[in-house]
Amino acid sequence: MRQRHFWSGSLHDQDIEVQVRYGRATLTGTVDTWPERQQAALEVYEAGARDVNNHLRVPDPAETATSKPLTTEPEALPADAHH
Repeated sequence: MRQRHFWSGSLHDQDIEVQVRYGRATLTGTVDTWPERQQAALEVYEAGARDVNNHLRVPDPAETATSKPLTTEPEALPADAHH
């Protein structure tokens, strides 16, 4: 099952770990969106899993936003820009 999942066209670049034991697949890691989370579980079922424990995490938008500190000081201009 891991090989098929790894080559998924829509999920190949996601951080997904698949462990299979007795026909039960456990998905761990992080995906970008909720639909990708659902797609990962569907593909594991299609690959033959009888049961799927979907522990994939979808980060909150606040976690993925670029965290640039806010400053109150104006940015310095290059020396030649002052004329």
